[in-house]
Amino acid sequence: VISDTDIDVMRQLREEVELAEKHKDECQSKMDAICRQYFPDQLKNLQTIPGIKGRSATAIIAEVGTDMSSFEDAAHLVSWAGLRPRNDESAGRIKARGITHGNKYLRKTLIECAWGASRTRGCFYSRFSHHQTVVRRKSRMKVQVAIARKMLSAIWFILHDGVAYRDFEGDANAA
Repeated sequence: VISDTDIDVMRQLREEVELAEKHKDECQSKMDAICRQYFPDQLKNLQTIPGIKGRSATAIIAEVGTDMSSFEDAAHLVSWAGLRPRNDESAGRIKARGITHGNKYLRKTLIECAWGASRTRGCFYSRFSHHQTVVRRKSRMKVQVAIARKMLSAIWFILHDGVAYRDFEGDANAA
């Protein structure tokens, strides 16, 4: 039996959730407006990457920025984000193989984008994901981290050079 007190508590919780959703939507619309005003080219170029749409692009701009002079190359950005694989080995014993510490917000955003990119038909990331999981039998989550690392390298080049994303063709056109 649901009492009047339970109904009041559920109403209050629903109102709190609706308020949090409203605040989140306001923040996202403000971020979209800021990025469209100050970084329109970078925002458009980032959205050419498979798996990255408006919300992810604004989050990447917010976390990384658009000036890539802070990072010497893409490997430095990948390391800063914490997507570089660790290699703790001593005397032939492997101690750890996880990823390093870094910007957890950027890392989570990129891994979500990697899931979307791995499901985009005909792009490099989906071919890479299929090859790693089916042919090489690697763990699906480890493959997503690898895709996120590759995406972050592409992001560095896109923001550094100011160009749109070009899909990697590989050996598909050879022969």
